[in-house]
Amino acid sequence: MLGKNGTLYSVREMLISFKGIFIIPGFFEEAKKLLLYLLKYVKKGMIPTTLNSPSYDSVDTTWWYIKAFKDYLDHTSDYKILNEKINMVFLSDDWGEHLKLKTDNFDKIDTVSDLIHSIFENHARGIRFFE
Repeated sequence: MLGKNGTLYSVREMLISFKGIFIIPGFFEEAKKLLLYLLKYVKKGMIPTTLNSPSYDSVDTTWWYIKAFKDYLDHTSDYKILNEKINMVFLSDDWGEHLKLKTDNFDKIDTVSDLIHSIFENHARGIRFFE
């Protein structure tokens, strides 16, 4: 699942195996780091399937993320994670606006709870995302 230089290629498969890889053996800090890291790539309410060149070609990757997040909370009771701040990779869901904001050196910082909420909002409205 890790590629050259430690790049995580298969986010979806990692999330499917999350409980067995991180939770059951007690690697809670590593689990938390991965969950926080992935949130910075949220785009239009979706978690990417791969990170080497972020690809959003599977809606269920996001739901595997939500399950992994719930498993983490169930086993750690680390509800403080919801207040953690995430420096977002994508500054807007609109690519043109993202490029303009990036050129202007704009930073977008969201809390974990806001990002989780936006995931549910986007999915409730229906995913209409094309790469």
